[in-house]
Amino acid sequence: MAGRRTIVWLEPSQVGFVRAVARAAGLEIVGAGSPNPPQSGAVSSALGCPTADDLRAALASGACECLWIARAGDFGRGEGDAAAVGEAIDRGVKVLASDPIPGNLLTYASSAWSEGASTRPTTPVLIPAGRDARALREAHEPLATLGGVRAGAFQVVSHRDQATLGALLFAGIDMLRASFGDPETVDAAYVGPGAARPTDGPGESLTGLSGSMTLNLRFADGRAAALLVSDQCGEWALQAVFVGEAARLTIDDRGIEWLDARGRRYDPLATPAGLDAPALSAGVVEWADAVGRIL
Repeated sequence: MAGRRTIVWLEPSQVGFVRAVARAAGLEIVGAGSPNPPQSGAVSSALGCPTADDLRAALASGACECLWIARAGDFGRGEGDAAAVGEAIDRGVKVLASDPIPGNLLTYASSAWSEGASTRPTTPVLIPAGRDARALREAHEPLATLGGVRAGAFQVVSHRDQATLGALLFAGIDMLRASFGDPETVDAAYVGPGAARPTDGPGESLTGLSGSMTLNLRFADGRAAALLVSDQCGEWALQAVFVGEAARLTIDDRGIEWLDARGRRYDPLATPAGLDAPALSAGVVEWADAVGRIL
């Protein structure tokens, strides 16, 4: 049975990951292009599909049921980009992105991206998921046993070919807000990739951003949390640690560990069976799960 007809927008280095996610999520890739136009032919050839070298045209074509923007490039900054996404969403096309679009809050607030946002989605759905990540979905019941969470630490990391730093930051903040609410203060620090100089800042947009970030958050009632996000790691990994009055709860892609205040360890709750076959990487499993929930 044919899968959801999908057009993908990606860099050549992402071909292997995108192909694996599409296979695991049941997507049929019917077109591919790149934010770097000369590379569109190479990515479509590697994926064995027609070239789609105009993203706006792809959104308007009606040729797909799903469009996955694995790397945005300049898309989201141009006039007409917001309208193209909005019209596709209105026609029932699922528009996904692993790069924030638009990548600047001012761009969102002062442009067509925000028009009609109160009544319908106007921007692509970001993957990986935030609060709906597989590991966190399994943690609702154990979290209720902690007796009130006072502190927490989150780690959301991946390989550069899986998601940009901006997408990981959105996911991490969504996880934090779901668990703790809105913070009173945030202290953030950015570290560029490789041998970036200390003075190299992230710029004005999260789109295409690479590197690592740490955030320390304080809440009005005295609770505190920390977040590490990075696209400089070899593979997707999510870890969340919650410290409560009764216990410490550690959640990651392998399962859940509950340790009470006296040091008694309970058996981890195994990650549910399903997508995680031994041959699939953690990132492929997470992305395929997110795509399946959206579609």
